Amino acid sequence: MVRQPRFRASHPLGGDRRGDVMLLINGMPVIHIELKRSKVDVSQATFQIKRYTHEGVFGSGIFKMVQIFVAMAPEETLYFSRIQRHQKLCRCVQ
Repeated sequence: MVRQPRFRASHPLGGDRRGDVMLLINGMPVIHIELKRSKVDVSQATFQIKRYTHEGVFGSGIFKMVQIFVAMAPEETLYFSRIQRHQKLCRCVQ
């Protein structure tokens, strides 16, 4: 497990991006988790993951291996595989 992995943005003015948690299997990043605090809508975490994807964070290098994305808030969890157009998210509510 890695806390706050740093990603290089595709555009030089974009600055570095930091995820919240990355789960590794045999040293390879497989699951990326974005966390939000209580009373912050979990959709903000999914937007952040989609923005990173659009910026090419998960499109090259070692982070290209990430297969599962998780957006979590204390009240709700969403998980999905690599983002595809028109993909439905799976919701887990406690």
